[in-house]
Amino acid sequence: PSTNSVVNIYDGLIVTSIVTINIPQTEDDKKKDQQRVTFSGEDDGVDTAIFLKNIVLSQDSRDKTGKRVFEGIEVGIEEVKRMINLQTAAGKGKPLFCVHGFNTEPEEMFKDTVTGSYYQAKHRFETRSNQDGTKFGYYPVPVIWPNSGDYKEDTEACKKIGAGLRALLNGTESMVRKSLLCHSMGNKVLCEAAATVNGIEAKFENIFMVAADIDYDIFHKGPTTTTRMDQSTKKLMAKNIFNMLKKGDNDKPIGKIYVLHSKSDNMLRLSGLVVNSQARLGLLGVKQRKTGFFRYADDDELVVDEYRNYIDNKDCRDFPMEDNFLFKNHSYQFENWAIDFYEEKYV
Repeated sequence: PSTNSVVNIYDGLIVTSIVTINIPQTEDDKKKDQQRVTFSGEDDGVDTAIFLKNIVLSQDSRDKTGKRVFEGIEVGIEEVKRMINLQTAAGKGKPLFCVHGFNTEPEEMFKDTVTGSYYQAKHRFETRSNQDGTKFGYYPVPVIWPNSGDYKEDTEACKKIGAGLRALLNGTESMVRKSLLCHSMGNKVLCEAAATVNGIEAKFENIFMVAADIDYDIFHKGPTTTTRMDQSTKKLMAKNIFNMLKKGDNDKPIGKIYVLHSKSDNMLRLSGLVVNSQARLGLLGVKQRKTGFFRYADDDELVVDEYRNYIDNKDCRDFPMEDNFLFKNHSYQFENWAIDFYEEKYV
């Protein structure tokens, strides 16, 4: 697209496993030594991590599925690190890779007018990390994975998408200090990425699982076999996600897995019924024992001993939620109080 037919929508960084197509370089591109690419929200995934900056929306073009087409400039890993450090007062920022959930259209999530968008999240993180006296600070890097907008289709596609996420996350391993945030179905994609013998090689200081649309007992000693997943697969996923925590000199994790959940999350109430009649982690939290029909009680002993001290719950039901259309109580991952919590756990 010509420069006259694009709209600047996101001036931060993103990383994606979506197929990108190189745009022929202009003389200006050659002078700046930059490669522009196009992509859309439903392209098949690839097996590498592609960092992009200066995302723009092509106003008058769509791909074969009708999705809007975007442009971005490819960024090398050293430039990624430089950009992240420049956004913090101390000049030593760390990326917080943010894996989105179901039905997340890039066009919507990059808008400054959409509550909970990446645009708003970036501004809110920057407001905190640029304050004097703050500890360095997180820099949010949206992780864009291909999704159709159909819940059933995307649920079924998670295995394939998970393979792409595994390759993408492994492609960030040269960034020694980093954390990970997964929202809603993004946690399902993470689980599928971890469902291999070797798991995910990349290590993260903290892992935030927000409103997770996965079975509530995945970290339990004896998770339930369901119509969609057997016990051994759940145990493998849990082990490999736990092993993604970066360890210190004492061979112990330096951070934790934080499960942000809300028993008022009506989207996850519905999801549990639709998927496999199993309650969701983002609804109950990690340390709940079933005592009856839709009845649960706290029980720390359920969690695998090795994990117990490194997985914490954060009950979010009493916090205010801006993005609460139809009382979903679900898309709170970038609320101000949630960002305060992430920064509080910065290590």
